[in-house]
Amino acid sequence: MQSKYSITRLPFGSGFFSLETNKRGVTDALKRRINMVNSINNTFQSLERTEARNPARKDASKTLDKTTGNLEQLNANNTETAIDQTDKVKIASKRSEAMGSNKATLTDHDEALKLLEDIKTSLYEEAEAQNQNPSQVHNLNAENLTGVL
Repeated sequence: MQSKYSITRLPFGSGFFSLETNKRGVTDALKRRINMVNSINNTFQSLERTEARNPARKDASKTLDKTTGNLEQLNANNTETAIDQTDKVKIASKRSEAMGSNKATLTDHDEALKLLEDIKTSLYEEAEAQNQNPSQVHNLNAENLTGVL
């Protein structure tokens, strides 16, 4: 006894199934499949004829392929450059860490000199307020005061 139902797979493994109710349905499904394949083949042949008639389109296709290759190469170069730059930044940060203690010492020395200048200025101002000669109040010299720190 023959089954009333049959399952046919659509073209190109699309994963869809059609349920046909009899032999005539199976025949119709096969005709549709053949028509679809022929339609696709006709489309490809039409595209090939168009390319043959229009060489500029073929050249454009080659140019597009070449441009795509160039862009991929640029992307690779940019990636390598970015990695190189990252390495340079890491090296620079390690150098600055190594020199950090020296920079801190120089900064502290600059701040100490600035503080001495502020003290000197305030002493001069105090002496002027008392109408005295500042050099008589204190012998103010940065070299003399640096020994204090």
